[in-house]
Order: sequence, then C-alpha cells, then structure tokens
Amino acid sequence: MCIRDSIVIALMASASMGCDYLCLLLAENYVLCGGDRELITQGFAKYPPKLKALADLVYIFAYRPWSLREDNRPLAVLLREAEMKWSISELTQALIIIALYHGLSCFCLAYGLVPELDFLKEKVVAEPEPTIPRTMDKAFEADLIERMRKCSLEDQEKSYEAPEPKHHATEETPDTPNKSSIFEEVKSNLIEKYLGKKIGVFESFTYRTFKILRDTDFSWRNNGYAWLRELYPELTSMIDKTFGYVSTMTNQSVANINGINTATLRRAINYYAKDLFGVKHDNYAYKNINELMQIPLKTFIKRSASTPANITAEDYGKNHIYNFPPEEVAHILLLVMQARTESELLYGVLALQNVK
Repeated sequence: MCIRDSIVIALMASASMGCDYLCLLLAENYVLCGGDRELITQGFAKYPPKLKALADLVYIFAYRPWSLREDNRPLAVLLREAEMKWSISELTQALIIIALYHGLSCFCLAYGLVPELDFLKEKVVAEPEPTIPRTMDKAFEADLIERMRKCSLEDQEKSYEAPEPKHHATEETPDTPNKSSIFEEVKSNLIEKYLGKKIGVFESFTYRTFKILRDTDFSWRNNGYAWLRELYPELTSMIDKTFGYVSTMTNQSVANINGINTATLRRAINYYAKDLFGVKHDNYAYKNINELMQIPLKTFIKRSASTPANITAEDYGKNHIYNFPPEEVAHILLLVMQARTESELLYGVLALQNVK
C-alpha cells in the first residue's frame, strides 16, 4: 500500500473519532507526500473506490468493534469482491492503521490537544472553556493511596470469574455532547467530509448480547501478535514494544505521592478500559477495579476510551482529574489508548482469521 493511501486511511480513522488535531496534521502530510490537494478539500467524494469501500469498516471499529466477531461480512465483502482488490495483507495493514489512529485520537482528544495555529486557514473563535483552578485534594490522594495498598499484586494474580460488569460506572451521566456548538460542527464536518457518514453513537458493550473475548481463548501475545508478525514483523514488533512500555513505565509516584508501587493502578486502568470493549483477562481479580477507582475516575476513563470528543475542562474538574499532575494524566490516557488499540486489533485479527 502506498504512503498516500495509508494517510487517507489514517485520516478516515481520525475523522471517525472527531479528532481535528490529527486530521489537520494528516491532511498536511498527504499534500507534502505528493497527494492531490483536491482530495483534502473535497474529502470522501474524491476517494478512489477502493478506499471508499473501507468507510463502513472504519465506522464499525469506531463505534462497535466487537460486532465483527459475530458478523464479519464487512471484511468478507472487501476480500471477495473483485473490484475492491483488497488482499489479506493490505486489509491487515489497513486494520492496523485504523486501530492505531483510533487509539491515538482518544489520547489527543481526552488530553485536550488542539490544532496548531499554523494549520488553521482562517480565524476560528470558539466559546471559551471555563477556567477551573487546579488544586490538589489531599483527601482524594489519601483515599487513592489506601485503595492501592489494599489491592496487592498477589490478589491480581488469582483467577477470578468476573460477574456481569457491576464495576462499570453506572451512576455517571449519559455520554451526551457537551461542548460548544462550534466544536460539534467541526466534529460533524470531519466525519461527513472524510468518512462520508453522519456522527454515530458509541454502543456500549453488553454482556447479554455479545460474547466476551477472553484472553484464554484469544489474546494479543498468543494470537494477535503471532498473526500480524507473519505479515509485518517490524511493525508488529514496534507495536508490541509500545504496549509493553506503556504498561510498565512508572516513576513510582501518583497524585504527587512518591515511592508508591503503581502497578495495581496501572493494571486496573488498562483492564477496565479493555473491559469496556468486552476483552477480559481471566487471571485478574476484577473486584480490584472498584476497590482502586471511584466512579469519577472510571467515568473519565470510559469517556476517554469511547467518546473522547465530548470531554471538556469541566470533566477534568468534576472527575477529580486535576488531582493528577499533567504527566500522570498523560500516562492514564496512554494506558487507555493502548487498551483500545489492542482491543481493536484483536477483534480485527479474529475476524480476518474467520473470513479466511
């Protein structure tokens, strides 16, 4: 696949999440790589038929990736219709790009990255976000540290069959758009322009409707990594090293308290985010999620993984995110990004294997 087609796929994936920051960077890179500027200005209408055919798949991965396990016809159509001319290797590369840019979009949007002024062709005036003072809640810090101490690593290694997800943030308010109208307009324009579709609604994984993807049946290490390595060994190795680094890096501190082993919290964040996509680890005690994280933090993680374009400065305040230093917020979001990317890759590889 040529570099320009790869950029267009990344553009489609970023647009499906409403990430204007990445869309503008990718659009600029497309032109710098010799791409037709009309494709950027006119969007989906100028795509070649082969790339247009990916729109439904990008949309499914953005809003309900687990549904491919039950219905892989969108992949089968791309592989079997002669006019599409998608090979297994090409479609696998496309799935990798989609998963990576969906995860990256979650990070950019939830962390509040905005387009560089150099990329804006005209002045955009938006309603200002409310200014919320960033103060440290000592009670929050003490509670979090106590929760981490109660959840030992020994407990995490014990097998635990998780019940229907009582640990989900059920008390939170629905994920409804709460940004100013101009941001909703930008998001809508991105999806319509570069994906040819209307804004969708993230469909929460339901245990009564879809089957859980357990790591004992299909995991990144034993299945996803092995499959992708056969086709793209260097790229797969880089993805695997990134997953490992994000999961293990630590400065032994949390919420400005130093000398703390954060492994329990890191694992809880990562596994909770995966659980939102129906991916479970059978050797993890999911009761630790409730013991480690209160509903506000789980709410922030859930929105960052599923509807990051709706996060505002107010969400940072009411969900106690300002209690974490900026670098720790970034680490939380990296764990969420890794969880979403890995989950999408697992569903994509599993669907490809079933089609083949």
